[in-house]
Amino acid sequence: MCLCWFLVAVMLNVKAQNHELRIVAFGNSITAERKNIEKVFAQRLPDLLLEKGIRATIINSGVGGSHTGRSIDVKSTARIKHAQDRFQTQVLDHNPDLVIIGFGANDAYIDTKKAGDPSRIPLDKFRNNMRFMIETLQARGVKVLLMATNGYRPGDQDFLHERLLEYVREAGNLAKEYNTGFVNNQATFENFEKTTGRSGKELFQDHLHPNDAGHKLIAESLAAEIARLHHSPKPKVRNVLITKDEYGAPLTIRSPRDWEKYRRSMHAKMEAVMGPLPAVLRKKPGFIVVDSLVTDRYRRLTIQIPVKPTEIISAYLYIPKDLSRGEKRPAMLALHETDLPGKKSVDGEGSYEKSRRDLGYGKELASRGYVVIAPDYPSFGDSVPYDFQADAYESGTMKGIFNHRCCIDLLEQLAFVDKNRIGAIGHSLGGHNAIFLAAFDERIKVTVTSCGWTQLDYYDIGPAASERYGGRLGPFAQDRYMPLWKNFGLDGSRKPFEFHQLIGAIAPRAFFSSSPVNDGNFDVNGVKEGIWLAQMGYKFLGAEHNLQVRYPEAGHEFPEPIRQEAYQFIDQILLKK
Repeated sequence: MCLCWFLVAVMLNVKAQNHELRIVAFGNSITAERKNIEKVFAQRLPDLLLEKGIRATIINSGVGGSHTGRSIDVKSTARIKHAQDRFQTQVLDHNPDLVIIGFGANDAYIDTKKAGDPSRIPLDKFRNNMRFMIETLQARGVKVLLMATNGYRPGDQDFLHERLLEYVREAGNLAKEYNTGFVNNQATFENFEKTTGRSGKELFQDHLHPNDAGHKLIAESLAAEIARLHHSPKPKVRNVLITKDEYGAPLTIRSPRDWEKYRRSMHAKMEAVMGPLPAVLRKKPGFIVVDSLVTDRYRRLTIQIPVKPTEIISAYLYIPKDLSRGEKRPAMLALHETDLPGKKSVDGEGSYEKSRRDLGYGKELASRGYVVIAPDYPSFGDSVPYDFQADAYESGTMKGIFNHRCCIDLLEQLAFVDKNRIGAIGHSLGGHNAIFLAAFDERIKVTVTSCGWTQLDYYDIGPAASERYGGRLGPFAQDRYMPLWKNFGLDGSRKPFEFHQLIGAIAPRAFFSSSPVNDGNFDVNGVKEGIWLAQMGYKFLGAEHNLQVRYPEAGHEFPEPIRQEAYQFIDQILLKK
């Protein structure tokens, strides 16, 4: 028996020795291959590791000029893909055993070249970016080796060098906090001077970048640390979600059971800028028909829904003509864009040609057999004029959410509606209103948003409009939206939430986003970032198939082919038996 266990142990050890490590070197120009360098450290590592009995493939994911953040973070380097932009494709998608993370030089750099001015990536954001990457990798059982950058060449060590050393020290602090591997290039170069009596200048190609001699020293230090890590236990794979808060700091959700706590925390963030969510009505609303239109596919009723003594919601209610006695149909809320006719726009009666051509999703869904309700948002359609100062709500957005929830209440009262199969669809204003509604109300089983969102850091209306509205995020603080946003400031440095968090509050329920690549309102790059983060949450909950996104070659519009795909997605969710 003992001999059997001995043989098994030997076989496992042989297997471990024969395993070829997959190592990703992730960093900036100090990591990237360079034409005037014979071999950078990543190219030297395979031979050095083989001398230590370790077979390894090194994937060089270094990009010159790269910092730990995103392209959107720094205008001077916006053309470059940075760490957060490429962490998925250039690190995680390689399924590495070990990742060398080497950033800092471009994070610390001061574009103005004036002592005391801010770095490109402030130290707290550098810390958050690094923590997110470290925690994500360790949760997947990947070993991490932090490589603190070298400072500037002796003779070039001014205030830029001193600032960079702060980032070097922070890398060391993070290595201790997370028990990662650690190599300090600055300490390696200083040790060269102490032990040889020669100048560290011999290790530099220019003011910052190592030459071949410098890369040889870095590679030797890394090889020794990788060998040490190779014989240490791997981080335990944890079935947790590592996501980000609104400022980019890592946030851990430890189990699907904790998702409800996460949702409640998102509700609190939304209420901080929208005002408190009103209590549900004690008495379910009825409606009054004030007009009707009959087509060959549906009846369209213009209705008024009294919800309070002084509050009436005006809406279209579409009822399919082919309803059988006793049949219950799925239903959709169709929320309109920023267009004065309000609900008319989802009937193809908007105020401009593109709206009339592409935004009739209310009547189109009714033609597909759905019961559809399309309310006016406050200050549009039949709700004009509307006095936001005189109503009982902290924001127009919360009044809209209240109205939309009342519409769900009404749908639930209709004998021909299946109350367990209700969704929401909207474009632009209606697009983010659909997100807000679904985040608060779990009765929404599928959400479709067109041109309705981007991560707030990517929302940019230009300098002229920023001045007119008092800041980049000023449009969100209008009376008809969220005037409480002013409490957070309008420059984006403080935010009540990020949109990937709101999509997370919807998960695992179905979500479809149409986000055109040329949308001038909602930058597609911010959508891609938000979808990436939201996908992690859906995957964590085992509902990856419930999150869909399309990136049509279009502007701020909802093209017909994408609408058809959205309708098919709705069918898949709401027509399931």
